[in-house]
Amino acid sequence: MKKLNNAWKVLMAITMLISPIIATDIVANDEVNVSVEMPAQVVAQWNVVDIDINGQVPLGSNPWMDTAGKVKAIFTHEDGSEIPVNAFYSDNGTWTLRFSPNKLGTWSYSVSYDWADDYIFKDERYYEDQTIPVDTSLEYKEEYGKIFNNVSGSVTCIENTNELMHGGVIRDSENLDHFMYEDGTPHYLVGYEIDWLGMMDQGINGIEKAKAMIDLLLEMGYNEVLMNAFGWDTTWCNGHSSGPNNNHKGFDFGPTGDFPWKTFDNFTFTDATYKYYNKNKIDYSQMNESYWAKFDEVIQYMTEKGVTAHIFWKVYNKEVMWANNANRGASYYDSNPYVDFEDTMYARYFRDRYGAYNIIFDMGKESYNLSWNADDSAPDRYSNGIPAGEGNAFYLDAMTREFHDGNGHDRIITVHDYDTYMSYLKSKKGSPENYSVNGNYTDMVQMLSDQTHNSSGKGPNYSNTLNNKNNYPLMPYYQSETNYQHSNYVPHYNTYGAKNDEKTPEAAIRDYCEITVAGGYWAHYYTLHAWDVIKYDEKPDNHEYMTNLVNFINNNVGVATWQQMNAQQLNATGDARAIIGLKEQNGSAKVASSIPGKNYLIYVGYGLDNVGSPRPDYLNSVTVNFTQVTDPLTGYWYNVLTDETIELPDVITSNGEVTFAYPAFTQAPNKQGSGDSAFLYFSVAK
Repeated sequence: MKKLNNAWKVLMAITMLISPIIATDIVANDEVNVSVEMPAQVVAQWNVVDIDINGQVPLGSNPWMDTAGKVKAIFTHEDGSEIPVNAFYSDNGTWTLRFSPNKLGTWSYSVSYDWADDYIFKDERYYEDQTIPVDTSLEYKEEYGKIFNNVSGSVTCIENTNELMHGGVIRDSENLDHFMYEDGTPHYLVGYEIDWLGMMDQGINGIEKAKAMIDLLLEMGYNEVLMNAFGWDTTWCNGHSSGPNNNHKGFDFGPTGDFPWKTFDNFTFTDATYKYYNKNKIDYSQMNESYWAKFDEVIQYMTEKGVTAHIFWKVYNKEVMWANNANRGASYYDSNPYVDFEDTMYARYFRDRYGAYNIIFDMGKESYNLSWNADDSAPDRYSNGIPAGEGNAFYLDAMTREFHDGNGHDRIITVHDYDTYMSYLKSKKGSPENYSVNGNYTDMVQMLSDQTHNSSGKGPNYSNTLNNKNNYPLMPYYQSETNYQHSNYVPHYNTYGAKNDEKTPEAAIRDYCEITVAGGYWAHYYTLHAWDVIKYDEKPDNHEYMTNLVNFINNNVGVATWQQMNAQQLNATGDARAIIGLKEQNGSAKVASSIPGKNYLIYVGYGLDNVGSPRPDYLNSVTVNFTQVTDPLTGYWYNVLTDETIELPDVITSNGEVTFAYPAFTQAPNKQGSGDSAFLYFSVAK
């Protein structure tokens, strides 16, 4: 093909979020690769620095497709530790290396264009009788090499003064089924679903709406947001709806105001045209910088505020047409498209653009919508809007590997809902000890994401949490969706329907207490925040219930202590058991955690019957079997609804069973039954 001129100018600009832009002009040519040493730069620990490399795109090349995952840098700390980072193409001849240092001191980096024929799925069954795409990027290897090879520089990491930033969320190195931050701080992760958080300000200046919503959730005690990388609209609030009595007029942000891919002929979608013109209007081979730049602003603000972004890379129920070659003739509802490089490019682009932030990568919201072939057989053919290639577990496995292989900052990877993917891994790979050198599945996913409503058949949250922690002991268990709290309006209006026993904040806090005392993590849904309708100027009724639980674990029990407790379902031989008189079958104290002789945590929830009414029986007392007591223990009752503490008068000084009468708490607003959602807690006397 035609070569470029013998010389061109390569501009390298170091752009840092905490300092001015510094630019240096470098001249390279066809004959000699010029070594480029950039001046040392300074960035605070846990912050993100952008290193922009500008160059002329080779004639005929698509830089999104031809460089995704191939422009590589190694950041090496002065102690020898390394963080590999891939650049993403951000348009207009600019590639960006996004880096976040996890250690103080000097980091040196070197860049190269590392071409490999790695786009293709190495399984012809994936394409059946269709044409297998060919990676043509080798044609531009030499030209791209002259832009990137032999470029180097350094970044000096200084101390971070932002007390809200602790680095990314990772698994606790000593308690692998729990979380901590990179700086070693134990972490009680508490999530909140706001799918459209990164999209509610698309198409307008600023991110004021997103900032207001983030500040609001921080007031309520949440520290993680479940959000979509992209969603178009919801079927339950289709179009820019207003709700009964205009309750949410101006707060429905679906359809989204901008688009993550470029469109042919600058085509602008409306809700009416989106599904019908995608086959010749969306260019899935080029990303739209304006969309992702806005998304960057939201993620950066969350990072500065200490909020973890749990991002669904794909979602299967938000009216999205994913790449999968849809623009080459297959409509959204076609049952026979094939997956090609465009899908892989999107995975790499997203991974490399956001991996430096405090982020959790989730491979797909409600991935159980895919069909799974445990024997890795040829693709099922779907006709409900899900691309056929994605109807196989090996597709998700391949995409998960894309995130894993380029995950230089070691961010957590998970799959929502976990059941089908973990079942595939078991059937495909065998038992955990036979799967990897790590002796478990955590080389692929590091967090078990669940979705269990009361009607799902998985059982109560306390037993479901315990079962999953027993089955997957080397990763945290996260119940990301178990309850929908209805709107504040009377009569109640839900943007998405909820079952009778899933509407009240009392029902929600019951579930979260069960999950917490069993050693799991949870997320909250409010129907006017969770999806495309976001009333960012209002708090859910009785939100203080959840705030009280968060404060109780963080400040009273202590996160490190809670994480060390061994949870167990209450029974006659356990460290704690409930005495419910003659109605034990309706008893509410179902689970407890303990560090024998030191800490005992018993949840005494009241619960509802199957139509959301309080049960007629009540808890009389709780008996605790104390063992290994060497130091005096003090205890108290804590009511999550009323934020009420009642201290016990007696100190525990010896082993044996002790019965504690249930106290008379103050009646909480809208409380479902007497003494709902209370804890009994003991710790070594101070």
